[in-house]
Amino acid sequence: MKRSIGLVFVLIGLVSAPSLWADGVQDIEEAMATVMPPTVRPSSIKKSVVEGIYEVEVEGNLFFATRVGDYLMLGEVFDLKRNISLIDERQSVKIKEALTGVTRDEMLIIGPANAKRHVTVFTDIDCGYCRRFHVEVPALNKAGLEVRYLMFPRAGVGSESYRKAVSVWCAEDRAAAITDAKLGNEVPERECDNPVTDHYQLGQEVGVSGTPTMVLDTGIIIPGYLPAKELLARLGMKEAE
Repeated sequence: MKRSIGLVFVLIGLVSAPSLWADGVQDIEEAMATVMPPTVRPSSIKKSVVEGIYEVEVEGNLFFATRVGDYLMLGEVFDLKRNISLIDERQSVKIKEALTGVTRDEMLIIGPANAKRHVTVFTDIDCGYCRRFHVEVPALNKAGLEVRYLMFPRAGVGSESYRKAVSVWCAEDRAAAITDAKLGNEVPERECDNPVTDHYQLGQEVGVSGTPTMVLDTGIIIPGYLPAKELLARLGMKEAE
């Protein structure tokens, strides 16, 4: 998950401040307002699964705070019984909810008609590991896994990678065009109504900072490349014979 350095320093100031917080969301909001810029406010404050600890979300970043305000935790909190990071779990729920707002028509989908599972992948045309992943898409499809691409040109909107993504989207055969592009072949420049900017903004909103970023259909996030065999294993699937 990405974190703003400036925001971290502001919140460190909160840690060193006197114990201002009482029990309750309103008290936490008021205490944080004393050390944060007027334009920055928590988007969510609620009790966590840990007794006496609150989850505080600020600008897409998740922190943990004690009920009385003695401490603010900037790192991971693990549920040892379930062997899961609470930050990862919360982020998985958030990104899964965000993806429900993206229709199939707004994705570049490659897969069999009778797919058993799916994986959503934030991809960059010029990313080396994205290209490596794309080479394995046929094997994933053969195993019954549908690949749903969302464009995430790391250099940003208007960059060369962005223009390539738009050209791929506007091609008559998008699957063939993205394969050509990821092989390093020149794709004819095209323009049309497209969701590439929306894809990029969605990625930023949910904390994507690199490519490929994979989101399993369970909401679990895999930041980076995984070989086909390992990805299928994460989904309880096997390579096709």
